[in-house]
Amino acid sequence: MLRSHWMSRWLHRAADGLHSAAGMLAPVRGRCPFCGKDMRPAKLSPQCPNGLPKAFAQMLCGSCMSVIPWLNVPKCLVCGRGIVCGDCPRRTNACFIANRSAVQYSSEMREWLAQYKYRGNEGVEQPLAQMMIPAYVAITKLAASRTAAPNYNWDAITFVPVSPERAEERGFNQAERLAAFLSEYYRIPLIGFLVRDRHTEKQSFKSRLERIRDTRRLFQPIPEAFALAGGIPPTRPFRLLLVDDIYTTGSTVQACAETLTANFPMPLDLYSLTWARS
Repeated sequence: MLRSHWMSRWLHRAADGLHSAAGMLAPVRGRCPFCGKDMRPAKLSPQCPNGLPKAFAQMLCGSCMSVIPWLNVPKCLVCGRGIVCGDCPRRTNACFIANRSAVQYSSEMREWLAQYKYRGNEGVEQPLAQMMIPAYVAITKLAASRTAAPNYNWDAITFVPVSPERAEERGFNQAERLAAFLSEYYRIPLIGFLVRDRHTEKQSFKSRLERIRDTRRLFQPIPEAFALAGGIPPTRPFRLLLVDDIYTTGSTVQACAETLTANFPMPLDLYSLTWARS
């Protein structure tokens, strides 16, 4: 019964259209949503990535702007990590093509995300979502470079689901909300293809091997949702972008990718986009 309820919820959202990013709460005027200090005029610094909206500089203070560890030039071309990667060379069965992330997961970024996920500070939602725009541009350019399509675009955006227990605890799914912003911003359909089959403890407290074990067969498909992916020319794969908040070992993205690939009714070009890369 519970799973049926969640399936109906995702299908209803996909059929009715996109989440409205305009409904996201804006930061409190005059105060930085992250540190709470009085705002002072700020501008985008040379370290800010190309594609970041100019309005972003007006959403947080100069001090907070200066601590953002933008991931402009990843060293691993698969997972988008900013340092030499030890995970991707060991992976031989990846079901997704590549990942890109907006920032490195520094102590400051950990605190910012904690304010959003665990403390209910919805005022940071809009700046967090806007921070993903340059990474979205980067992953789209990467996907386009692998095809002959002159105007590459995604057929749909999806997200990593949370368990009903976690959704009830937090009141929302942060990955879904970030995906909804991008969906609305770029006018791309948002479709929830997966449900989480069981509840797991927080992944942030686990080792790499524990994460891999925990995410095996963790996600299940919503068959009715895959029917919404029709209408794509049979001459090319379906272009799908999977969104999550953090990429650590890639086990969560891989688990989602395995289920998506196994159940999709056509070939799939699957990429992932995350807010942070640890």
